[in-house]
Amino acid sequence: MTAPPSDPPAEAAPQPSVDRPGAHPADPFEAEYRPLAERQVGIAAGQLRALGLAGFGYRREPHGAVKGVLELVTFPHLGVRGTAACSMPSGLSDPSIAALRTGPALHFLPYRSFDLGLYFEGGAGVLDPLRTRREIFFTIAPGISVDVALGSYWFLHVDVEVPMGVSTVNGVDRLAIPMGFIGFGPAL
Repeated sequence: MTAPPSDPPAEAAPQPSVDRPGAHPADPFEAEYRPLAERQVGIAAGQLRALGLAGFGYRREPHGAVKGVLELVTFPHLGVRGTAACSMPSGLSDPSIAALRTGPALHFLPYRSFDLGLYFEGGAGVLDPLRTRREIFFTIAPGISVDVALGSYWFLHVDVEVPMGVSTVNGVDRLAIPMGFIGFGPAL
């Protein structure tokens, strides 16, 4: 008895190659996990932003206020900011306040011309720094910020915050003055 004729050995299937177009099917979910492309506008990692702002607030009487902000954006969504702020009431029933604060800032829309953010700062303040009844106190300020890129380097910045603290000058007095600011500055 003879052995049946054998089939010739099968050749190995060709392996897909990245050099040949169409070797792999397109990934239908590629856009879902691709990182955002960096743009020349908006909040970006590595920026140092300097902002000058003017605004107003109200407690028992209107307050005029100014503040300067330096923010180092360490990651696209996270920055560290330092603020020097001063508010002056229009009358004598509220104290004037000068404060130095620092804290984290969270940016929700980096690399875009419009950004919405949150921040929380804490530091030291002085009540009535130009009067004899001045007092040093601890202050915190949570806030919301909106940034609009005016170009590659300039930002329009809007802040709404509520600086808070406790004073003991005239008994125990809890200070909370809602304030709004608007200003602009460069991103370096």
